Amino acid sequence: MKILLGVFLAGILLTPTFDIDVAVPPGTPLEWDKDLHQPIPTGWRSRVPSTDRARDAAKPAPGGAPSPGAAAKRGMTVTSHPPIEFGVTNLYQYFGITTVDIVNHIKVEAPGGGLYKDGDVATGGGSGVEWKYMPEHPTELVWTGVAGCLRSILHYELISVPETVAYLCEVGETTLPGTRVVNSPVGEKLKLLVTPVPDQFPAIKSGSTPIESMFNRLVVVELTTGFPHALDPTFARRSLSLGERVYKQVLDATKSSHTLLARNGVAVLTNFRTPEAVDELRKFLRSNDPVVKYRALTGVGRLRDKAALPVLIQGLTSADDVWRAACAYTIGAIGDNSAVDELMKVAKQTNDIEYLWSLLPAIARLSSPRKDLEDFFTKMESAILSGGVVKEPPPPPKNMVPPKPEPPGTKLQVVIEMCRLGLAAAGNAGAREQIKTKFQQHGIDGFFVPNQILVCNVLGKMNDGRELLQTIVETAKNDRLAVQGLLDLQQLVAETEWLKKQATFNRAASVRAMALSELFDRGEDHFCPVAQKVIESYTGGSDGAQAFVVGTALQLMGKTSKREAMLDTMIAVAAKAHTSGMWARRDGENTLDIVKANIKICPPLLEIACIELGRLGSPNAVPTLLTILKSNATGGRAEAALALAACPSREAIEGIVAALDDPKDGWVRFCAYEALKKMSGQDHPCDWIFGNASSRSRAVAHYREWAGINAK
Repeated sequence: MKILLGVFLAGILLTPTFDIDVAVPPGTPLEWDKDLHQPIPTGWRSRVPSTDRARDAAKPAPGGAPSPGAAAKRGMTVTSHPPIEFGVTNLYQYFGITTVDIVNHIKVEAPGGGLYKDGDVATGGGSGVEWKYMPEHPTELVWTGVAGCLRSILHYELISVPETVAYLCEVGETTLPGTRVVNSPVGEKLKLLVTPVPDQFPAIKSGSTPIESMFNRLVVVELTTGFPHALDPTFARRSLSLGERVYKQVLDATKSSHTLLARNGVAVLTNFRTPEAVDELRKFLRSNDPVVKYRALTGVGRLRDKAALPVLIQGLTSADDVWRAACAYTIGAIGDNSAVDELMKVAKQTNDIEYLWSLLPAIARLSSPRKDLEDFFTKMESAILSGGVVKEPPPPPKNMVPPKPEPPGTKLQVVIEMCRLGLAAAGNAGAREQIKTKFQQHGIDGFFVPNQILVCNVLGKMNDGRELLQTIVETAKNDRLAVQGLLDLQQLVAETEWLKKQATFNRAASVRAMALSELFDRGEDHFCPVAQKVIESYTGGSDGAQAFVVGTALQLMGKTSKREAMLDTMIAVAAKAHTSGMWARRDGENTLDIVKANIKICPPLLEIACIELGRLGSPNAVPTLLTILKSNATGGRAEAALALAACPSREAIEGIVAALDDPKDGWVRFCAYEALKKMSGQDHPCDWIFGNASSRSRAVAHYREWAGINAK
């Protein structure tokens, strides 16, 4: 239901207290994505583990990006952007909304999703991967759009309209309902950039082989049954686990005329770290589809693709205020100091405070002790303080004044603080002392919320900033800040004993997992005792945060010389994870009533435990793996089939062969085929995922014949 802004605000003002607040998260809006984007999956989940634990060699990545080997070593924790928060998330609290009657103020309607066509047509007739189209709009993404529009009214002094629009455009179609219920500057811009989900299925190409046709269908199905920014660890999980084997299909998706398929294809393309994939991603910076363009922009920023800089520098002078702000932010994220002069040149020529909001942090992030950078920030701060240099945006009309606004001029104070932080990043001793004093007196809350991520970045450039960053990691109430503090600590090298403490006791699961990764880099003597305690402490249950940390520890422990000694413990973890339902999934009713929206997000602990048992290749793991494979679990069974192939025995072979006829899960059938192909050396391809039983019968018969001879 649409409501006018005046009516909406009148409803707020008539309530007895100032009962609506939409909290602004730390950092500028373009940094919110680090909370919502999926972690980059490693590519092992569809592969048969080798008993010799051979792994992919790390290859140089383009533009200074983390190498594929490094990503695999890190396991589930990707240092370029922390993973989603696992556990039970109440979205009413997630968005910092402080009124229980917000649903009386805002009524949001979104497409309901569900099967658009007959199920047999959608899946190809073979109980494979269900194709739900149109996909249901996840509650958290719908409310992300609502919150973005609200912030531009309630907290207009603490947000950047261009950055907010850029971020919501990247999130895509699910933010449109918010533009219909809250009339705001953000919403008006967003409606010009984003088109709704198409109401028709995309076409699927046939392939030259049954496997190619199967992959073609799989990628299209997975990319059009969900949204990449959702709190859902299973989005496109099968396609992502296939890695390079479906690169062609993903690339084809990015060029589809079906907008949902193309947009989600670009989001998935950012997970491929080859030079060819990055080249393709760079081309999308010139796309006519804004959602595609902003997703590609985030991708090149994460990959730190220096080859994208010419396009981004050109974007700094664009007439499009949203694009130029996003380009400035991304240049800072890439981290190439050669671009700082171009940023300073543009900053000196603008009086647009919204643009300086993006330019100044980018310059600060690229700053190093340089006299010209000190002079720049000194003059910029002085000019802003003197007045008349910066053109502030007009305040909202009087009938739109929120009940609890920040004082007029707050946005100017935020920009002045950016200058002080930039001056400190450039090496100014006085500015550095001021920052330390403010932090010691007031903590991170002494800084404006939009600058708090930048505070961490600047402290990481200060030789004496380690203690303050450690304080942020230990005490930050917002997990994003704690994670950023640990990321910036890498430049200053945290004390090993302190890292051990964080790996064991920190409140944030992401921090604990990242600390384990840091300890792993420092050697087995530091890592193994801590990781062993973390793994042994797993008691099962529904604590997704604990399961995430245990999964990270298992992945890293599997790369050490202590792995065989942990066999019994790993078997126990797999059994407990299976009993507790700790496989990758999202549970909970997708209700738009945000007060009731509780979402349970589970990490893939069971999948990881199965694969690590396969890497050990011990026959002792076979009973547990068979129990998992034969169960009704919706996750972990495919990985159990793959792991059993590395533990050859009569029982393992019989279990895998039986899985070729699994009546419910085509992905389990495909992974069983992959396992038998390795074990037997025979390849009998067919459409294992979507094909019906009769189309698979000949291939199944061949493997049964082989098993009858060899399963002894």
